Amino acid sequence: NRAAYLELRCRANMEYLKKHKENPFYSRFSGCLASLTACALAIHGDHPEAEKYLQLWQDKMPTSKAMQEKGRKNMLWGIFGSYQKDWETPVLPFAKSCMGGKLTDVDGNEYIDLQFGDTPSMFGHGPENPAIKAAAESLLTTGIDPMMGTEDQAETAAELERHFKLPVWMHALTASDSNRYLLSIARTVTGRPNIAIPNFTYHGTIDETQKMMPEPGVISRYHEMPQYYGEVDHGTKVFVWNDLESLEDCLKDGSVAVVMMEPIMSNFGWAWPEEGWHEGVRALTKKYGTLLCYDETHTLGHAWNGSVGAQGLEYDMWSCGKAISSGIPGAVFGMTREIADELEDWQHEAGFFAGAGLGFLGNALTGNTMSTVALR
Repeated sequence: NRAAYLELRCRANMEYLKKHKENPFYSRFSGCLASLTACALAIHGDHPEAEKYLQLWQDKMPTSKAMQEKGRKNMLWGIFGSYQKDWETPVLPFAKSCMGGKLTDVDGNEYIDLQFGDTPSMFGHGPENPAIKAAAESLLTTGIDPMMGTEDQAETAAELERHFKLPVWMHALTASDSNRYLLSIARTVTGRPNIAIPNFTYHGTIDETQKMMPEPGVISRYHEMPQYYGEVDHGTKVFVWNDLESLEDCLKDGSVAVVMMEPIMSNFGWAWPEEGWHEGVRALTKKYGTLLCYDETHTLGHAWNGSVGAQGLEYDMWSCGKAISSGIPGAVFGMTREIADELEDWQHEAGFFAGAGLGFLGNALTGNTMSTVALR
């Protein structure tokens, strides 16, 4: 029952907000998520007051409604990006401009922006954000992509090491891609076929990570659309967050290349790690020869060095997209020197056909000048 689920999610987020009201990280994100969930309740549930205010808002968007109807001729759902559809309101809002912490829609309605494009623009829209200004200027002075290395790349990689401890870095365009590349690298250097993820996690548009465990020992997908290939349990094991015994059950057969998870589990509300959880995870991954990767895409704002830095975590791989380039398309993935050396050996041995896109490490626009400048 979707309405019941959304109500439960809303209440859970509000409880987190109350419990951690002194923590600015919790109050900023849980409050925002709870208010967004309240909007979802109005759409999917039976909540008359919420429905009234939703209708008042929708009535203020005749131009957006007309643009969506016109857009259906050439775009799925009348919109160009799938995330822009996920308001799931009867009328999707169309924006005119976004600057600083505000945005204006095509009907002239002004909004205080609490989501920043689902967090990519967490540090502000437009030229008030120095990363956006620098990236725009670079387009006019150096172009977008010479298909060569640049001075900014080396400076940026060194800065990433200062923030997130790992010495070797590569660029991607989205967090989904950076996670996908790391899963490929982990399988290459370990020779193992499986990955392990927490139940109800999210790591992007990747087949192996879009799975859940509805009951112990059962792996399922989130929906029944026939868009996937292979068996549902192919390549993936699922464990319970904050449950070391559950994780060890996944690792003990020696088939798991990498554990991928977040420093604080998100997406269905915030799940704070219990005391000793991360230390226990690290001990188990070392015990069974499994790599440990943190996806920081949702938790980057915890501290200047991310939530891994705030919590003092140890790991082999690290990934982040969205906000790390201030909304300019870009993501990064880092690794230890040992992993990098072994990967280079594999690429050298495999030869030409392991290069570029065939080696699952990037595409033509990774490392482009604009994204690198914004990242720096």
